[in-house]
Amino acid sequence: MDQRKPLICVSSDRKTLESDERRWITQLHNVYTDAVSRAGGIPLPTCGVCAEELAQLCDGLILSGGVDLNPVLYGEERLNDTVQVVPERDVFELALFRAFWEQGKPIFGICRGFQLINV
Repeated sequence: MDQRKPLICVSSDRKTLESDERRWITQLHNVYTDAVSRAGGIPLPTCGVCAEELAQLCDGLILSGGVDLNPVLYGEERLNDTVQVVPERDVFELALFRAFWEQGKPIFGICRGFQLINV
């Protein structure tokens, strides 16, 4: 009997193209997807939409590393220009976290992802 491999949602970064703000690219270090695959799962990178549907479809969530969380999310202010934030990513990943949490599915945070879990 074949057992289905777990489908693991992996959060990714979404950047707008400088040449056309209507277009964006999704970026994800392959170390995350390679690790999921080596562990026997199927990685599914996110694209910034459908948090609820991803939580229903996938067996677990990895919140990947990346730029800083917006300090406003934990009651602080951005102190200087070295703090790089992507508000759209924050909003989407918080929605992802909540959706997976409500489904009782495993969530693993790496660096930024762990900070998001704490928020």
